[in-house]
Amino acid sequence: MKKDGMHAWTIGNLMYVASEKKPMDAADVIFHLKERNLHSESVTQDVLIRTGREDQFIPFKMHDKEVQALTNVTSVTPEVFTNEEHAQNHCQIGNICLARDAMVQWICETLPTLSIEVIGAKSTCPKPASNFNCGWIAKCVRRLTIL
Repeated sequence: MKKDGMHAWTIGNLMYVASEKKPMDAADVIFHLKERNLHSESVTQDVLIRTGREDQFIPFKMHDKEVQALTNVTSVTPEVFTNEEHAQNHCQIGNICLARDAMVQWICETLPTLSIEVIGAKSTCPKPASNFNCGWIAKCVRRLTIL
């Protein structure tokens, strides 16, 4: 694992997500996830599902299954990002500005009273997300405030 950064990250992330300290314990938690114990029917809010068409971790066939499993949501907005947009990868790596803009646009359309402050720009929805400066997503959105 020390020589293979991708596997090290994957297993480390798996342990983090599963809240386990040992790789095999984390794998056991993930392997036991089934539709019946995910409780997708318990989600009752607005949902945005973003899928990379060539995601390296989550098979594309899961996109429609995830959308269909959300039976009690207020609304569901499914989006598929493609190679043409350079956003086909996991978390839309390759075009994270597009991913960020899509999320900000969805937030603005779904929660129109939200105030969004981005490094170098401050806006109140529903101004277009494309007005914001591009940057790493973790550094872009500094504060979201419900008015």
